[in-house]
Amino acid sequence: MIRKALAPAIIAVAALLFAGGSALRFFPYMSEISDFEVVQVIGIDKKGGGVEVTLMADRKKSSGGEGGEGMGVTGVMSFDGPTVFEAINKMNIYSDRRRHLGYVDFLLIGESAARDDLEKYLDFFTRDYETRYSMDVFIVRGATAKDLLRKTVTANRNVADVLMNIDESVKALSNSRMLRLIDLVRMLSEPNTAAIVPAITYKNTSFAEMIGAEKPEKAAVPDGFAFIRDHRLTGYYGDELARAYNTITGRAHASPLSVRASDGQYTALELLQYDIGFDTYWDGGTLTGVSYDITISANLTEQLGRENVFTKREMGILEARAAERIRDELKAVADESARLGRDGIELARRVRMKNPVKWEAIADDWDEIFPELDVKIDVECVISRSYDLRERMDSR
Repeated sequence: MIRKALAPAIIAVAALLFAGGSALRFFPYMSEISDFEVVQVIGIDKKGGGVEVTLMADRKKSSGGEGGEGMGVTGVMSFDGPTVFEAINKMNIYSDRRRHLGYVDFLLIGESAARDDLEKYLDFFTRDYETRYSMDVFIVRGATAKDLLRKTVTANRNVADVLMNIDESVKALSNSRMLRLIDLVRMLSEPNTAAIVPAITYKNTSFAEMIGAEKPEKAAVPDGFAFIRDHRLTGYYGDELARAYNTITGRAHASPLSVRASDGQYTALELLQYDIGFDTYWDGGTLTGVSYDITISANLTEQLGRENVFTKREMGILEARAAERIRDELKAVADESARLGRDGIELARRVRMKNPVKWEAIADDWDEIFPELDVKIDVECVISRSYDLRERMDSR
């Protein structure tokens, strides 16, 4: 019986395999791996009524030996069209290799496209069979994705490596985050909250020298977060508020903080551990305010002055000044979110988790409630240890 059931399927597959013409389109075209150019970064910009796509890929320059592989060569190509799909396919006409999008690590959205309609420019990447939901997304602040890719790339410098290093800098600075496409799509579909997307820009490279290699015109660097409301870019949390956003949403890692001791000289702290308490205040069914109670553990890592900071009084001064600085940053990011008119600090999530039943009654009115809320923030900083620094250098 099983053989009889399989017979029609076998006949159908055989017919497709041996048929000519358009029947062969049922199966993917066979191609050699050398025919593909693996794209690592895609940039999307608005251009007129359409879109401009910039692709960045690594190529290997042959070393001349049999099977040898030479140094990497970075290729950047741009093309425009009415849609992302058409622009990418037009590029294949002008290239000796077909673009393969299965290994794209980063998607960069230019500021003008993000202000136009972010969802419109993401649609292709959520449907295409090659692209992955795991790619990380950045908004290019104050520029186009095309300019960032072209200005930060040289023949032997790959901006993808720079973007990957941002993931490491996040752990040491808490000044950005990595946001996968799948998480961005989820954020855009959530009611009551803004989508907060890491921003990136480029700056002069006068601070660096490239020995034995060409120096890029600009350097790609994190630049805070883009504030997306109703699928459109409406503002930013600047670089000075990036740590505060990560802290108030519970995503902060290690972070350096320099505060002045009583002698006016800087002492360096490393913020390491964040304990966040949260509470809500109600008048019947009306939410009147919320409070954050945050305790931060820090290490003392460097002292520039000659004052003995290892006294109870001096340590208290350092802890109080650090707490005040962090509290001001947290208040500023909460105020900026209220000014932009949408919950961009994930406060709705905390209220819902704290009071799930009461939340259901106010959820539909959250956009009106959030900007008017009284948000109290209390911060305590505790210096836990000082590595090998236990006294002033001149007293050792």
